[in-house]
Order: sequence, then structure tokens, then C-alpha cells
Amino acid sequence: MSQVRILVVEDESVVAKDIQWSLKSLGYTICGWASSGEEALEKVEALKPDLVLMDIVLKGGVDGVEAAEHIRTNFDIPVVYLTAYADEHTLQRAKVTEPFGYILKPFEERELHTTIEVALYKHKTERRIKQSQYWLSTTLKSISDGVITTNTEGQVTFLNLNAEVLTGWKESEALGKDLNDIFNVRDQEGAPLPVKPWLESLREGRVVGPMSHLLISGKDTAIPIDYSTAPIRDERGDTIGMVLAFRDITERKKAEMLLRRERETFFAILQKAPYGVILLEKTGRYLYVNPQFTLITGYSLKDIPTGKEWFRKAYPDATYRKRIIRTWVEDAARARPVDRTFGVHCKNGQVREIEMRSTILDDGRIILTASDITERKSAEEALRASEEKYRELVQNANSIILRRDAAGNVTFFNEFAQKFFGYSEEDILGKNVIGTIVPEKDSSGRNLAVMIKDIGREPENYSTNENENMLRSGERVWISWTNKPTYDNEGHIREILCVGNDITERKSAEEALRLQAQIIDQIHDSVISTDLAGHITIWNKGAERLFGYAGEEAMGKHVSFIYPEDQYQFLQDTVIGPLKAAGSYEVELRNKKKSGEEFYVHLSLSVLRGSNGVVTGIIGYHMDITEHKKLEEQLRHSQKMEAIGQLAGGIAHDFNNILTAVIGYANLLQMRLGEGNQLRSYVDQIIASSERAANLTQSLLAFGRKQILDPKAITVNEIIKSMEKLLARLISEDIELKTQFSDKDLTVFADAAQMGQVLMNLVTNARDSMPDGGKLTISTGLVQLDSVFVKRHAYGKPGMYAMIAVSDSGVGMSEKTRQRVFEPFFTTKEVGKGTGLGLAIVYGIVKQHNGFVNVYSELGHGSTFKVYLPLIRSAYGEEKEKSLSPPVGGTEMILIAEDDVEVRKLTKNVLEEFGYTVVEAVDGEDAISKFLKHKRKVDLVMLDVVMPRKNGKEVYQYVRKVRPDIKALFTSGYTADVIHEKGVLDEGLNFVSKPVAPTDLLRKLRDILDQ
Repeated sequence: MSQVRILVVEDESVVAKDIQWSLKSLGYTICGWASSGEEALEKVEALKPDLVLMDIVLKGGVDGVEAAEHIRTNFDIPVVYLTAYADEHTLQRAKVTEPFGYILKPFEERELHTTIEVALYKHKTERRIKQSQYWLSTTLKSISDGVITTNTEGQVTFLNLNAEVLTGWKESEALGKDLNDIFNVRDQEGAPLPVKPWLESLREGRVVGPMSHLLISGKDTAIPIDYSTAPIRDERGDTIGMVLAFRDITERKKAEMLLRRERETFFAILQKAPYGVILLEKTGRYLYVNPQFTLITGYSLKDIPTGKEWFRKAYPDATYRKRIIRTWVEDAARARPVDRTFGVHCKNGQVREIEMRSTILDDGRIILTASDITERKSAEEALRASEEKYRELVQNANSIILRRDAAGNVTFFNEFAQKFFGYSEEDILGKNVIGTIVPEKDSSGRNLAVMIKDIGREPENYSTNENENMLRSGERVWISWTNKPTYDNEGHIREILCVGNDITERKSAEEALRLQAQIIDQIHDSVISTDLAGHITIWNKGAERLFGYAGEEAMGKHVSFIYPEDQYQFLQDTVIGPLKAAGSYEVELRNKKKSGEEFYVHLSLSVLRGSNGVVTGIIGYHMDITEHKKLEEQLRHSQKMEAIGQLAGGIAHDFNNILTAVIGYANLLQMRLGEGNQLRSYVDQIIASSERAANLTQSLLAFGRKQILDPKAITVNEIIKSMEKLLARLISEDIELKTQFSDKDLTVFADAAQMGQVLMNLVTNARDSMPDGGKLTISTGLVQLDSVFVKRHAYGKPGMYAMIAVSDSGVGMSEKTRQRVFEPFFTTKEVGKGTGLGLAIVYGIVKQHNGFVNVYSELGHGSTFKVYLPLIRSAYGEEKEKSLSPPVGGTEMILIAEDDVEVRKLTKNVLEEFGYTVVEAVDGEDAISKFLKHKRKVDLVMLDVVMPRKNGKEVYQYVRKVRPDIKALFTSGYTADVIHEKGVLDEGLNFVSKPVAPTDLLRKLRDILDQ
């Protein structure tokens, strides 16, 4: 009591002395006396007393009420009012200052003592509550998960920073709103959930989750998340609200998708291996067994899930088995592959000599190859021999050990369990655990009967669990259980071994911190806090899962035991200093599990401060990134492969562009030279050699895309119609799908499944190019390609072709992108959203069908992919290339408006070769300028529909005002119907679709000029 220091504020000195005398007699220390409000404030700031006795009515400019308000607000020191009288107004003001007590003059010492002690206790309690609230608020705002709490009506009472970021709501905006408005969750297909899962936490008072859904943020962005909810209860166990914890798993989803694709490629290779292959973890768990292995031995992965199972089945003789195991261990220690031959028992009972080799991969997994692979025989005799040893061990254990069947009926009950529960072996064997040692429901209402059934059906989901149990006397106790199933030869659950330990005392101790633990335990990652000396004060469920230590094993220990020595020293030398200076710090480093296994974590550290701002401890959030590190390594390997593919594709593509120009200009030279010209043979040889080079580059571009086809005679219309419903499901509702079928007989020799893949890839590509919706058109037609067109493009054969065009109104692509669009592994999508193989697969499939595919596109104007397949039967029979009249030139002046340099240059050379005068324009504005300069001489304008700085239609409308009689020819890579639908052209105008053969272009121009 002598440590309590009191400041007396009283303007009557006699009264003040009397009060001081009374306080001293009660054992308090008088640290000072003030006679006015101003003096009281000065002495409070200087002396920092534990309590102030304050007269309400004081002389001077500051009365007792004003002084008390200032002391409460700025110094957090309890004030007890002394008063003999006061008017009603003053008393009302005094109440607002929230004093810790009133003492009326005159008073008794007992009243004075009681009021002071109550005030001190009340102040101490309020300070503890504030510190607890500050700590909890700091923890929730610092964690890496989003956290939202509500009241019992589902109205938001708290959002931490990560919840604000993920939902798009500020806490100040969200407080008081219904959780359904803030936390907008859809299923994986984007559809609204029929029932909100978190309502069960409020209605039934139970934990829900973890679950995975899509969170629709404030920006209408769908974010994949994991989340769970739990009721918040008061000290009486009544539900007072709910806590919801969630996290963004976008990167995890991307990583999982990338890993899945890598695994698919890897296992596709193993599936076709001519020898047996097993892939296993270093723990001995088998991950994969290929078909050849099963063909040789008769065993599948289900037969030999682990190395232990393999050795027992392959080598039933224990002596021989031990020698083989010892040999494998010695070989593994050498860290290099060694061929070994063993006698192995196969599934059909035969004994074979099988040569084996094991190779350890960089990530610790092992590949075992074999010319003959084995399976072990069942070892029931060995199991029966070990049963008695097992029984003797468990009977003498100091833990509850029982076995039960899948229905919950007890088949074994050790002596410790008999003493603990109060049942003899005769009383309990054959009885169901429900109603004997397990109540049907626990004290919180959880249905334990359902849990026992679930353990019997899916024990792997309950390897450990804690629940209330029931002694024979009726007393309830808490037990921590470990459950391990045993299976019969057919894979059915035979029994479940349950090992339990009494944790009733621990549960009682945890009850005091239950509210805080409920919230923190919802966080998936490890949350560990320590005091400044490094002793652990918080160890959540995430830490138990991550490190393998239960809470009782970790609490109070020094945190260094979870770090390798060098990593803990690194923390002390490098991290702690900057952490205390900045308040937070993030770092990647190694940690250590209970088993001794080391793994990598992302560690986020923050300091904990008391209400006075002084650092009291450190809180850390450990996120296991071991798999992420492995994925990074796999990604680097994948990128190496991608670089090889892109290099090959890039070289072939660039060389093919050069060959296109060589073939095109050689073709022009061939047409100019007569049949009898002695130079004609040289030109023919140039074209033939270029064609061979072109075929070589096409083979290089198709690298890795060889497929086994099952072709049949089928029309392209049938292919599209059979896929129409599936294609409609691939696109979103805001995309209109339109089909236009030719009335011609377009029969091709094709694999319908492979062509279906072509359509799906093209439609998916079109869908991704229209994120805001649009129009998708699939059309078919009959096309005759002549030798000039084929030679110019360096692939295919002259003849009749069925054409499939897939056009979209999407974002389009640049010329640079268009030129690379069929390259393997080339993609413009974000990492994880595209492999770059979709269009490469399209190219490979079409090429295997002796067809070809090209694309026309410009930024902002969509894309059109055209697939050409050779006809085997059509309305024209086995019609060969039509005999066409030779192209005729002229002397007219033609204005060419084309933004593609190579196309413009080639068109100019062709026209000038046949006598025309050509004026070039690079865009719409340039075309108008050049036309005005030669407006009386220009006979025809040749306009690209889509150009920068005015499109073809805008140029045509302008020149017609100057020359109403001007003739025009429009060109575009889009199909004519799409061009008309876009409103770019009026019907009746002349139009040719790119690419166009030089001879076809010359005939079209001559027809227009001669009209």
C-alpha cells in the first residue's frame, strides 16, 4: 500500500491537511498538494501520481471538473472527486469526465479507503482491457490473411488491412453493413452460392471450412480464395458474433496449374517408355508406376503404394529381403546409379530375374527403371507373429490404446484405457464407442456420432483429432486422439488404431484465452509471438501443422529451437536491428520441423507494443514456401525448354519470310520470261530449291506436334455442327456466336476429334481476345487455290479446298505478334494463363491433314483465322485447277493505300511489272494527300479496309466527293461478310480477301477498269 502515491487537490489548507493525515494513517504516500486547478495540472505532469483526490469547486481559472478532464485525457490517471456541495450544472459536468469515485465531505476514513481502492482496481482493470484490445487489434491488422468480424446479425464490426485490399471496401465504409454485401462469394463457375456457408457459424455456432470459392472484389475482379468461419463466444459460451478469415490463392492456383502441366508432359513420356518405370519420394511413398511395369509384373500403383510394400511383396524371404535392402542402402550412399539384378516374385507367382537401376533427382525423388518389376506377396504370417509383440507393447503403454472396426465397435481396449474409463475388457469389447466412452454430442452441440462414422469411412481425414469423451461415471474429459487405419488385401478398412492422451487440464488452461485463440487459429499460416527474451507466448494451430510441435510442447520455450543454428544467428545479426527500427521486416529463410526436416518459409515480422508505445515482443508469420521453391526450379527448367522451342521456331519463321519473298519474286520473273527463254530453267530451279527449303522450315515449325490420326471422310459442316453446343459453352454470355455454312459438298479426309481440337483452340483464343464481349463468327466455304498462290505461301498443293474461317471482334494483334502466333510456347498472356501451345497445336494438326492455316489481324480490329483442308469429294467432283486466262496488264495509274510495307512493295512490283503506273500511300491521310496531288490522273484506288489515320471507307468517301467517277478495289484479311457487318463497306463495292495471288489480283483489276 505504501507504494500508492496520491496527489491531494484542495483549496482549503486545513481540509487538505486533514485529508493528508487520514491518507497517511491508511498507509498511502502523499506525493503532493495543490490548491488550484492550474497547480494540480503542473504537479500531475511533474509527479505522475497513482491517483488524484480532486475537489470539484476550486478557485482560479480552472476548476476541479476541467482539471480532472485534462488529467483523464492526457495522463490516464484515475481521479476521485471530493465535494461538500455543488450546483446541478457542475455535477453534470463532473459526470461527463467519468471519475473513478465520489467522496462527500465530511467522510469517514473507511469510506475514503474503500473509494480509493475501488478506483485503483477499476483503473487497473480498464488499463488491462485496453492493452488486451490494443494487442488483439495490432495482431489482426498485421496478419497476412484477410479478417472480418461480425455481430450476431451478420453486420460487419471489423476489417483488417488485407480484408480491405481483397474486398475493395474500406473499414470505415463497411462497418455496420451486412456481411453479404461486403463478402461477395461465387462458386468456381462464377455462379452465386444458394446458401452462404458462414451463416452456419452464426446459426449453429460451429466452425465452417476451410472452403475455396471466388471472391468478387469491389472492382468486379474474381479472386480465388480459401476461407473459413468460426463463431465468437463470450465467457459464458454464448455466440456474440463471427470471425471470417480468408486469403488470396491466385498465385497458388497459377503455380498448381503450371506444375500440373509439367507433370502431364513428364508422365506422358513415362507412359510410352519401353521399360518399367517407378517414381517415388525419398520417404518411400510411390507416386507413379507406368503401364510397362504393370505389364511385366502384374502390379499397379494400388498394389505397391510404398517402398516398404514393394520389398515385402517382391522378396517374401526375410533373409533375402534384408540383404537386398542393405544393397540398396549401400548403393544410395554412393549417390550414383548402379545396375542390380534380383530374383523377384511377380503377381502371378513367377520368379523372374529383373535388372534395376535407381536415379536420385535434384528434388530428392527417385526414378527406378527396370527390365522386369516386382510385387511382394502378402505377409500374413509375419503380421500374425508380430501381433503378440504389438499386444504386449500396447497393454503396458501409459496411453489410451484401442482398436475399433469401421462402424465404431471396440475390438481391443488396453489396460490403461480400462483403468482410465472404468470399463473392464469384458464390459467394453464389442460395444460401440458412442454411448460408452464417446457421448453422442459434446458440450458445444457438436455431433460426435457423425464424427465417429466419418472416421470409419475416411480415416485419412482424421489422422489426429481432439474431442470430449465420457468416463463410466459420467464425467466428461478431453482426449487427444491419433487414428491410423489398417486395410485388408482388397483395400477395405479392417480396423482403426486409436491412441489417446488426456488433455483435460490443458483445455481448462486454454479456456481463459479461448476468444483470442479462436481468431488466431483460423489463420492458416503459422503465427508465433515471443517476448523480448525470445520465449514463445503464442503458438497457433498453423504453427502446429507447420513445425509438428503441439502447443504444449512449444509454449514458453525459446524460439531458437525451430531454426537451424546458422539461420537463428542470421536473424540476430541481420534482422532484429532493422525490425526494431522499422517496426516490421520480411525475409526468406530455413526452418526446422520436429522431425528434423528443414524447409523454407517466408517470414513476416512485426513488433508488439504496449499502450505506452514501448516494444514488448515480436510476432512472426511463417508461410511454407518449400513447394514454391521447387516450382521455381521447375519453372526455370521449363523456361530453358521454351527458349529452345522459340529459337527453333524463330529461325524457321524468319527464314520462311525470306523464302516467301524469294518465291514471290521468282514467280514474277518466271511469268515475265517466256517458255522458250534460256533463263527460264534457272528460275525454275530457284523456285524448286526454295520450295524444298520452305518444306524444311515448315517441318522445323511443326517440331513436337506429331500426332497419330484416325481420319475418315467427313464434311466440315458436320464437324462444326457436332461441336456447336460445346463451343457455345466455351465462351461467355456476352459473346454472340454465329455460324454460316456453305451449301457446297465440302467433304475432307480428317480426324474429327483432332479437328474438334482445332475449333476449340481457335474459339478459346477468340474468347480470350474479347474480355468485354463481342461477336464470334464461324463460316465455311469452297476455295480454289492456284499454283501461284501455293508457290507464294510455300505450302499446300493447287486445287479445291474446304475453308473454315473463325473471326472475332476482339482486341486484335500487332503485326509482330501475328507473325509469331503459331510458334510453340509463344504467348502474350500473363504467366500461368497460357502455355503458348494452343495455336501451335492448331498449326500442327492442320499441317498433318495436308492443309494450312493463316491469320489476318490488326490492333483494335479483331482477327480472322482461316483453315484450308483439301477436298476428297465435292459438288465439282475431282475437279482440277480451272484453266484460267493469262493475266493482262494495262497503262492506267493506280493509287495503292496499304500500311504493311512488304504487302505494299510486292503489290507495287506486280502492277508495275504489268505496265501500270503506281502511286504508294502508307495510311489513310497519306492516301488522301497523294490522291489530291494526282486527282486527274488516278484511274483506280486500291484501299486496305483497316488502316491508321482513316480507314479505307473514310478515304473512299473523301475521294468520291472530288471524283464521283473514281473506281475502287478494297482489300482485307477479314471475310467479306464480317467486313460488311462492321459497316466498313457498302454492298456492291469491289472487294478481295487477303492473301490474294498476283494473277488473281491482275484479273480483278482488269475487270474493274474495263467495266
